Formats: sequence, C-alpha cells, structure tokens
Amino acid sequence: MHRTSNLVLAIGLAACLGALLSACASPRAQAMTGARLETAIAAASAHSLGSRANPVRAEGLAGARTYLGRLRCANGAIPRSTNAGAPSYGPFGADIERYELVCDGGDPPAASIFIDAHHAHIESEAPPGFAIMP
Repeated sequence: MHRTSNLVLAIGLAACLGALLSACASPRAQAMTGARLETAIAAASAHSLGSRANPVRAEGLAGARTYLGRLRCANGAIPRSTNAGAPSYGPFGADIERYELVCDGGDPPAASIFIDAHHAHIESEAPPGFAIMP
C-alpha cells in the first residue's frame, strides 16, 4: 500500500511539473525577436513611450531599475518609483510591468510607466513630462 501511494504521488508530481514546463515554454513567455519585433516596435511608436501600447524596452530587471534611475521630473528631481502590481501582456510578446512615478512638488505630480524588461536595449528617450539623464 505504501509503495502504491508513493507511485501515485510521483505520477501526480510529474504531471504538475509537465504542466509547469509547458506553461513556461508558451509563446507568451518569450519576447518577440527579429523582423516581427521590428514591426511591433514600429506600430508601438505611434503611442507615447512608456504607455501600455509602447512600453519602455529594457534589459532585465537591472535595466528597468537603471532606466527609472535616469528619469527626472520637470523640476530636475528624481521621481520616486514603485512597482504597481501584477504584470500584464505587452505588445512585444512578453509581460510588462507598471511602475508608479511620483514627482514630489514637481510636474507631473504622478504618472504610470510600463516597462518590458525582455530586451537587450538601453532606452535613450523619456516618456512625456520627464527628462532622461545620459
């Protein structure tokens, strides 16, 4: 009986692992590349940088943090930024994160920015209302 229970447990764990691996390998889990990405970038450029339709592209979480650290409010202050919840699916084929930016005593007083951290890219532009340091 004990041996049968272990076998059932092992089969159940294998099924869960298989489902997890197939979810990780889904097309949604991988960002676009090549010509398909270039087409998506061109289409997204019709929207404001940092919007859900045109998220800032960054290289990993470290790239996203570096980008946020380079942003400046209109008064030159560094905006406070916080991650604003669960990721959503972005236009470049991967999850995007929303960040809330707050400019204490500055303009804009607050804004949301979306970042797609699945790209080997260093963004040189700032979203509307902000400046970016080199």
